[in-house]
Parts: sequence; C-alpha cells; structure tokens
Amino acid sequence: MTNQRGVAKGLITIAQLESIHKQMCQHLARVGASIHGIYYCPHELDPPCTCRKPKPGMLLEAARAHNINLAVSWMIGDSEKDVEAGKTVGCRTARLTAHSKSTRTVADVVAPSLIAAIPRMLELQSDLAASL
Repeated sequence: MTNQRGVAKGLITIAQLESIHKQMCQHLARVGASIHGIYYCPHELDPPCTCRKPKPGMLLEAARAHNINLAVSWMIGDSEKDVEAGKTVGCRTARLTAHSKSTRTVADVVAPSLIAAIPRMLELQSDLAASL
C-alpha cells in the first residue's frame, strides 16, 4: 500500500507505476515471494480521499478482496501515516526506520528493517496466542 501523489502531479503515469510494480513482483517471485495485490492512492492531497494513508481505505479494500482478518494482521510501513492507518483498522503495526532510537511512534514494533522487525513481531504474535 502506497501513497503515489506523483500520479496526480503528472510526475509518473499509472502505466509507469504499474510497470514498476510488475517488475517488483517479478523480482520477488524469483526469490520465492508472491504478491497477491498492490494497492496505491494516486490522488493529490486535496480534495481528501478515503484511500490516502493515514485513511484506511486501501487496507479495507485489501481485506475485502483477500478475506483478511485485520485484527490478527500487521501493517508494516516506514511512516507514521502507515502506523496510523493500521491502528485505525485494528492491526498491529511495525514501523521501519533507520532512526529507531529517536523515532516517536505508537507502533508496536520499531526496527531498522523488516528482517530486524520479524523476530519481535513473531514474539508478540506468540504472546497473543498464549493469552487466548
């Protein structure tokens, strides 16, 4: 899920953006990963829309399309807007930032990379499962 205001500004076309997404999916497929959907907001800041993070529109659309239980899901992103969107729909959240020591956030996990975040995320999931 990505805010892509550059589309509204004319800096990139939807076709170019989707080509980038296709290349990313192909690269990830070569290492065994699969992407089931890419969601983006192509809108400008004004007028406000329901899909631009921190609004939860893209998360809700993905949850409907893929039958995702957001209450047991994670929203992982690199901005506080990502964290806010995840919290709004009841997800646990992870914020990826190189400045994890100084970042003010309400994220459940803060880490410099996804690889670094995963052990803590799994630990929190395990704690949740044990409490049920």
